[in-house]
Amino acid sequence: MTHSSATLPVLITMPHSHYSEKARWALDWLSLPYREEPHAPLLHRFATTRNGGRSVPVLVHGASRFVDSTDILVHADAVCGGDLLYPRDSALRCAVEALEERFDDELGPHTRRWAYAQLLPESRLLRQVMTRGVPWFEAGLLPVGMPIVLRIVRAALRITPESARRSIERVHGIFQEVDEWLNDGRPFLVGERFTAADLTFAALAAPVLFPAGCRAAYPALEEVPAAMREEALLLRDTGAGRFALRLFSQERAGSSAVA
Repeated sequence: MTHSSATLPVLITMPHSHYSEKARWALDWLSLPYREEPHAPLLHRFATTRNGGRSVPVLVHGASRFVDSTDILVHADAVCGGDLLYPRDSALRCAVEALEERFDDELGPHTRRWAYAQLLPESRLLRQVMTRGVPWFEAGLLPVGMPIVLRIVRAALRITPESARRSIERVHGIFQEVDEWLNDGRPFLVGERFTAADLTFAALAAPVLFPAGCRAAYPALEEVPAAMREEALLLRDTGAGRFALRLFSQERAGSSAVA
């Protein structure tokens, strides 16, 4: 099937957003062709607000607008026939949806806060990842606005040394829970196949794991501060960390639907 660029769904993202990676991974895994439109922080609001959203990701598909990563996954699954990321069996689907919501509401915010807390002092490194693939004029404007971006991020996410410490402790707690679920040898979190629950866990854990195959714009692990690198290596060496890395290797690395 061929698609003109005018008729393709458009995924509005920020390069380093792990919720954008969640949506991007789903579209790629489902082989639903789309065009990605990445934007720099703050400047992304011009694209999201005119499409009814605030933050990223936003999916524009024909006359429809989806302004939440979960809504994007549900829509994409339905467009592709259903029973793919969300099982048709009602009990299994409820279990998938419950885990997806849990990871969206708890894991994602905590990995984001902790990662930003480590990288806010590294403005050059942050600027590099925040501008990867964005329009040239946005890349040119970001250095000027970077001090404002950093202040807004720190205030919006309520980043302090104490909040960052609590967030990484919460991440460890969620990883430990996933470890316990996987202790019985199950290959996936729900049922016998890959679902939105697995995808969401892996995508939202990415800021603390730096997995190969992740298409969010992250620095190389050797470039980040030593404390961040040590924490990432520690989390990689858990059952949950190895599970997420396996999902990136097996379910992410070869998939791509970008036009």
